[in-house]
Amino acid sequence: MFKRKDTKRLAKTALKKHYLIYVIVCSISAILGIQYVSSIDIFKMGFNNLRSYSDVVDSGTTTEIPGISDVWSLLARGEFEKSQDASKQLLENKTQPKKYAFMDKTFGRSKGVLSHVVNQLSSGAILITAYSSIQFIVVSRSVTTAVFIALSFFTVLFIWIFILNVYKAAAKRIFLEGRIYSRVPASKFMFFMKVKKWINASLTMLLTTVYKTLWSLTIIGGFIKECSYFCVPYIVAENPGISPNQAITLSRKMMRGHKWEYFVFQLSFTGWKLLGFLTIGLSDLLFANPYMETAFCEYFIYVRSLAKENNIENIDLLNDTFLYEIPDSQLLRETYSDVWHLRSMPTPDLSHRKGILGKILDFFGITLAYGKRDAEYEKSVKCSVKAEHFKNVSEGLSYPSRLSPFHPEESRQRLEYVHYLRHYSVTSLVLMFFIFAFAGWIWEVMLHFITSGKFVNRGVLHGPWLPIYGCGGILILTVLNKCRKKPVMQFVSAVVLCGIVEYSTSVYLEYANNGQKWWDYSGYFLNINGRICAEGLFVFGMGGLIIVYFAAPLLDNLIRKIRTKLLIPLCAALLIIFLCDTVYSSKYPNTGEGITKANTEIISIESWRHKC
Repeated sequence: MFKRKDTKRLAKTALKKHYLIYVIVCSISAILGIQYVSSIDIFKMGFNNLRSYSDVVDSGTTTEIPGISDVWSLLARGEFEKSQDASKQLLENKTQPKKYAFMDKTFGRSKGVLSHVVNQLSSGAILITAYSSIQFIVVSRSVTTAVFIALSFFTVLFIWIFILNVYKAAAKRIFLEGRIYSRVPASKFMFFMKVKKWINASLTMLLTTVYKTLWSLTIIGGFIKECSYFCVPYIVAENPGISPNQAITLSRKMMRGHKWEYFVFQLSFTGWKLLGFLTIGLSDLLFANPYMETAFCEYFIYVRSLAKENNIENIDLLNDTFLYEIPDSQLLRETYSDVWHLRSMPTPDLSHRKGILGKILDFFGITLAYGKRDAEYEKSVKCSVKAEHFKNVSEGLSYPSRLSPFHPEESRQRLEYVHYLRHYSVTSLVLMFFIFAFAGWIWEVMLHFITSGKFVNRGVLHGPWLPIYGCGGILILTVLNKCRKKPVMQFVSAVVLCGIVEYSTSVYLEYANNGQKWWDYSGYFLNINGRICAEGLFVFGMGGLIIVYFAAPLLDNLIRKIRTKLLIPLCAALLIIFLCDTVYSSKYPNTGEGITKANTEIISIESWRHKC
């Protein structure tokens, strides 16, 4: 017999174990507009200037919307004068409705990528940019409107079918695993992709939505079928390979005789919904939403157990045993015997490297030359990383995917443990310094060219490199060597380290060059004296993760293939050229428009868009 109090008690127990991930799951549902949308009403109060889709279409059919094509056409003809009058002249020839006066500040700031992205989304400018880009290609305004509507329709349809609908079932999977397992990895969000059943799950959820929509056209059919199809996302979460009609039919049979019971159970949360209304959704976001989801998950377990007892038709399709019970330790040891073997392997002894070189190797991971012992160490560490990755599974703390009816292929699991724990030789670090410095130079030059339409040799040096990027990359690889096993710590440490490097570099350059600035973040969100800013540090943190876990290991593999006879002279030549550039630039630094001072003559495309 169903008891609401017992079900809610079990729900609270599961919620305590996985509070954070459950809150994240429900918050994503609210943000995507899938469920609990009213929970984020408190965060919508500052976005009153949101432009509607219909506004863009209406304006496109009645008025010519100024877009990026105007700027590029003028640039191509060489008619984009180097003065503010050019932008005024351009705007005077356009009819711009007052309702498209975009917001130009984010949290009181008007500069930077963060501000630009939020402004584009909140003001509707991103729609106008898309419309303008299409108009640039097809020329005709009527055709542009038709193409814009068609592309918008298919984009929304694709997102709805393959992302929003599937997310419902993926969320149920997380709640199901969280019932009995103490660890639920974030990778479960991509569960259907891992088992190669994303399309099938999408079609099942799509057909369910279609049936609900059709039944809602009747007097009470929509309410009844909402209860009848309650189990569908849970069925898909357990058996993603089930056919759409089988899942829907099975749900109807499982809920036969339980519809009223389910309805009353929903009503029992009325008090929480009222509290959510009074707190503008805050209580829902922090507690009620994950609590209700956990409770409904427990209710599905109850309905499933009754269906198993009554042996209803096709109930054998729900056969994921270890989604509801933890396997015994002996079965886990047999299934994950390779993991237990790897965990027992000792790490190679590197104690022969004593003194200062041994300490440098241990703390910074730097070796003079890559040798046999380094190869043995990396092979062992690679195995230990794999063992650590499967540790929770092999101990029964998280769901054992190898015991699943939809066990993902072993070849796909190789991506789960990248070979990033290694020693880097001095020559490898030298070459990577120049690669990162050159990549940073390319990034800055391209960014400036896109926003101003002019090539500028960025940086204080005259050569094609920005040492701050090279130093940052090498410092992340060496100083933060001990953080590699923990990506979150690696990210935070990279942000702090790069912030210190960028701030101190800014101070030194200004002091050494009579107050001359090479960058200024004044006006950016969360900046400190214009020397560092939040979004810049975020980029450095993400870049640090890419360097540590992907770029550096890949580059190191390529560098190791270069013969030593060629590698050493190459490093020496680069260092000599760089040293000469540094000495020369210390006396005659690279300065000028777009380098040490803002370009006030050429109006940027981004600023022109905001003025539109």
